[in-house]
Amino acid sequence: MSVDSDDGPVLSGLPGCGLATYGGLLIAFCVIGLIGSCASSLAILFVPAAIGPSELRSGTEVHVWQLQPCRDAGVLELTEIPLAWHDESDRRDGTTVCGFTQDSLFRVEDTVGHELLFADMTRLEVTGTAHEGMSVTSHGPSVSIPCHFGPAEGGGRFLKQLEVETGLTGS
Repeated sequence: MSVDSDDGPVLSGLPGCGLATYGGLLIAFCVIGLIGSCASSLAILFVPAAIGPSELRSGTEVHVWQLQPCRDAGVLELTEIPLAWHDESDRRDGTTVCGFTQDSLFRVEDTVGHELLFADMTRLEVTGTAHEGMSVTSHGPSVSIPCHFGPAEGGGRFLKQLEVETGLTGS
């Protein structure tokens, strides 16, 4: 028995591109992968995080650095913690807030603080609803303090707490 040895097809006239083409293809995929990794990393690093609604919360749940603008504006003492707190600032950094302490409502906006004692409040004005977003404005003899709430941010609870503290009803 004779076995003919076959070394495979012999192709003549075609350039040799087996290993070189395979290597080039691997390098191309590697470069595309690196470009994709870099692009996604940049997208994660440079896209601002979406900040959700700022719910009404107890002052004990607020970070100390968020209370600092209120202390700088003079509406909170160094160790004082508000009973209720609502951050209206875009970055949730405490630069625009409404809240109240044991005896007063306060608002800080652009480093300026306003305070209104519950005993001095003459009227509560309400615009909108808690489901669509609302504004609660507390009027006193010399100052009016507006507090703005988006949907699901606790505007209804804030109004109820003010009504209990002042004995007034929102209109």
